[in-house]
Amino acid sequence: MKAITLIILLITSQIKAQKMNVIEAKEANNLIEYWYLEYSNIFKAKSHLSKTVLDYLAPWEQTVYSTEDAEKWLALLGKNSYVKEVTHFGKKGLKLLSKFEKPLGNINIRDVIVSFELIPQVTQLEFKTNNDLNSSFLTTNNQNNTECHFSAGFYDISPSQFISKDNFVKLNMVLLNEVPFKKVTKNGQIISLGEQRFKIIETVDNMVVILNLEPKSNKSNFLENLNMINLDNQGNKIQSLSPSEILKIKADKPTDSLSYTPYATKTIVEYNYKVFKNNPNLSFNEYQKQILPKLQKVMTSGHKQSTFKNEFGEVYTIFFTPNTIENAYFNTYKYITKALKLPFKTN
Repeated sequence: MKAITLIILLITSQIKAQKMNVIEAKEANNLIEYWYLEYSNIFKAKSHLSKTVLDYLAPWEQTVYSTEDAEKWLALLGKNSYVKEVTHFGKKGLKLLSKFEKPLGNINIRDVIVSFELIPQVTQLEFKTNNDLNSSFLTTNNQNNTECHFSAGFYDISPSQFISKDNFVKLNMVLLNEVPFKKVTKNGQIISLGEQRFKIIETVDNMVVILNLEPKSNKSNFLENLNMINLDNQGNKIQSLSPSEILKIKADKPTDSLSYTPYATKTIVEYNYKVFKNNPNLSFNEYQKQILPKLQKVMTSGHKQSTFKNEFGEVYTIFFTPNTIENAYFNTYKYITKALKLPFKTN
């Protein structure tokens, strides 16, 4: 966020001076320092440490549900559920409670429902996603059958914002419908997944670098809806180490060359990507000498946005994985959302 804020300051400044003033020079130096700290270590030689998850079930191998499935669960919950007010760690909230005979071939409702969303009475307010989902199964002695008790909690909210005058609560029930996926096969590959469309710039070390080809889409949504995993040749997931595993290794073999990388993403302008890739050991002073004239051009330009792109190129997204790329897959998720109206009970 800091880098984005500094870039916005650079390209939106209305000052027409032909040279940077004191404030602009400070902004430029702040950005240079931030970029150097953020990106200068990306391409330095590292020894990656990771583990493998055996018998891994990939996202696209999960059970998905059709519209017909959603309607069945919607009908079931609609007949057997209600909402009540609760207190959770001293803060008010709401809880959906349901009880029914275990349905649909012993399927656990926890495996079906991705989430619930509370719909506020006022449209300007945001939906509230559940904080927890819980289910348990009890055998009733008198009928010798299994009963499912299910709940979804929504905490730290103002309950009155979600309860109608006639004591009903509206919710959305979200189910997983489809998991589109594509394997990365070559540099320059164009991948389309749902509403996401992007280009593989390259794979290098433990990174896959992409360019979003739908720049008008919201960047945060683009990253939230796109997932990448790295599988070995047996289909096992290459996974990052746990904090306790990292601490043990550091105690046994303290060194800065070991890399403990989680699955993560980072945006980087094309210029910085190429500069640090071509010279991983570039010093700060050399980097500052190279980049300061480019920032000065941006700040003194009457067309800052276009000048910034001319000087620094496209904005890439780097997907990091815990170890060297073996088989990289991208996937996204498609959901079914169904509206549900439940009674609010006070006792």
